[in-house]
Amino acid sequence: ASGKAAMGAISLTGAAQTTPVDAQNGATGTSATPSVSVTTVADRAWVIDVVGFRSTANGAPTGTAGAGQTERWSQYTESGGTAPNIRGKGSHEGPKTPAGAVTMNWSLSASVDWATSAVSIRPNTGTVYYKNKIDVVTFDSAATSNSAIYSWSHTTTGTDRLLVVSVSIQKAL
Repeated sequence: ASGKAAMGAISLTGAAQTTPVDAQNGATGTSATPSVSVTTVADRAWVIDVVGFRSTANGAPTGTAGAGQTERWSQYTESGGTAPNIRGKGSHEGPKTPAGAVTMNWSLSASVDWATSAVSIRPNTGTVYYKNKIDVVTFDSAATSNSAIYSWSHTTTGTDRLLVVSVSIQKAL
């Protein structure tokens, strides 16, 4: 079976290196309102999320990050191959003070199947800083013999760097 994927990454500095993941959670559903809650433990943590959802092609449905979130990447595959189309988006919120429950949500322009995941990143000392986004090429595995290898280079400055990579995959059944 073939598949499609949309990928992106967010680069951070000031992240804890030994135990960077503070908390995580995921959810799936069919609606126009993907949502996931994560409870941060560390003060000044950043919450990063990704949502992958079925696309009906021609740029639909669209998606908007929830209040307090900043969208950082958006990728999609919408033609070719036999797999359904997919859209992927990523956002962040933070630094969060005080620690506690954070809901990461999206508003889609239509009700479709979706999956979302959020992770809280613990600061090393002080505060974690957002550096930049990396939009990564999407792929249609039907066009690449059902396999894909992607690489990219990225230079950041500062110490205690962390790269959070998100991948949304749709496999044709």
